[in-house]
Amino acid sequence: MTKEFPMHKLLPLLALATLSSAQAATSLQEYMQGSGGKLRVEDGIVVVNKRTRDLTYLPLGVAAMGQTSQGRLNRVGVFAFKDRLSAAEVDLLATNVTRIASKCFNISQERGDAVAAWLTRENRTLLRSTTKSFGPLDATFVRNVTKDGSFFTAVHLQRSGQPGAAPWLNYCVK
Repeated sequence: MTKEFPMHKLLPLLALATLSSAQAATSLQEYMQGSGGKLRVEDGIVVVNKRTRDLTYLPLGVAAMGQTSQGRLNRVGVFAFKDRLSAAEVDLLATNVTRIASKCFNISQERGDAVAAWLTRENRTLLRSTTKSFGPLDATFVRNVTKDGSFFTAVHLQRSGQPGAAPWLNYCVK
């Protein structure tokens, strides 16, 4: 004789399983909404003016730089369209980089302080390209000049492995 599992106990478990799997994939564009300016797309980069803690605005952008055959992002760029950043601007950049690292690459939020310290240190030089690992995440700080002579600061994030499969459960799509 087999004992049946009561349906009223099974429904919450099914709802929870559905909810957790639906939360694994997030649209990259969602991270750039709010905080001030109007969302726009320039050369494949989603850009918005975001307000810093000192109430100034900094144009920040995010772009998909690599994806798997299933459309899951495995490389993302976060851009600040300025050369040297103020302390408030570095803080804003670090907050966005940490949020994207957490949501798109399944990196612990506790690494945020280390990311912020690294970005503060790298921000002191004018032209630069350097990479640092934060656990399974590789972050590359880039400061350079565009073809039209405008400076930009970027952080490229990437992780090896398969987005959506353990241990990389949280991932982003375009």
